[in-house]
Amino acid sequence: MKLNLPKERIIITDASWWKRAFSFFIDFSIIQLIIFSPFSSVIESKLPLSSDFMENYRYFESNPDLITNLMAVIGIVFFLILLYFVMFEYKMGQTPGKMLFKLKVLPLDKEEINLWKILARNIAVLPVFPFSLLWIVDPLYLIFTGKRLSDMFSKTRVVEEVRVI
Repeated sequence: MKLNLPKERIIITDASWWKRAFSFFIDFSIIQLIIFSPFSSVIESKLPLSSDFMENYRYFESNPDLITNLMAVIGIVFFLILLYFVMFEYKMGQTPGKMLFKLKVLPLDKEEINLWKILARNIAVLPVFPFSLLWIVDPLYLIFTGKRLSDMFSKTRVVEEVRVI
């Protein structure tokens, strides 16, 4: 006996800002676990434990190599975070946080999504001026327009796949 059920359809719609925010929170939690945690002990071992600003300043002033080493470690951490977002979105079209909310990154044009577009949409992760300005501007733009500024630059969009029976 064969059932005559309607075919499943997939509707693609722009993802809501709150789903994007929660998916980022999940991704950030994963990043905290696999990237920040291992490096935090290295960074904490190099930093003075004083809460006095001037004492810390004198400590860093007397140890200039320490600043260079800390900057290298921080650079590696942020490079790994960028790599997390770029590799997941380039290879799978979504990060683990986006997977939980059924969100995907798609190109605006008919072309395939490429590494440069993914890199452009995630460059805001780097704590380097002018990209660090996007830490404030990008979330506000997302809340008010439903799209990230980085998505405009990279000509991508984040969509939600809704299955309809």
